[in-house]
Amino acid sequence: MQRRSATLVIISLLLLSILSSCRALRPPESCGLGSFANDTGFGLYLNDLDLLDVEGNPGEPDRDGAPRFEEGQVVNLWLQVKSDSRIRICVEETRGGGTIAYDETASFASGQSAVTFGALERGPYVIRISIDGTLIRNIPFSIR
Repeated sequence: MQRRSATLVIISLLLLSILSSCRALRPPESCGLGSFANDTGFGLYLNDLDLLDVEGNPGEPDRDGAPRFEEGQVVNLWLQVKSDSRIRICVEETRGGGTIAYDETASFASGQSAVTFGALERGPYVIRISIDGTLIRNIPFSIR
């Protein structure tokens, strides 16, 4: 009887170990900026922004209206900055176990600038744009 109990415990621990290592069961990594954007902050620093492929095309809208790009497409974020600013741009993969695909803080001069994320893996993402630790815009998109 003890041998059977020990075998069940070992099998249970093994199954739990396998399940806990599954990507889908882990929460996605976070940029640590919260989830609600300060739209007033966006208007103070930026005139506009666009998420486009390298040919200048927006992604095909998904059922929620978020842009969707094909796997292998290089994705660019175009910013129209009002005045010289240090801006953090962080791209989170939002599915379970997702990673941070891009996280950089850079100085942007007044005018138009582009940030290239490169070709991302399949999945849902959100771009989080912040200035001085304040989240000013969330931009959801996906790669299929």
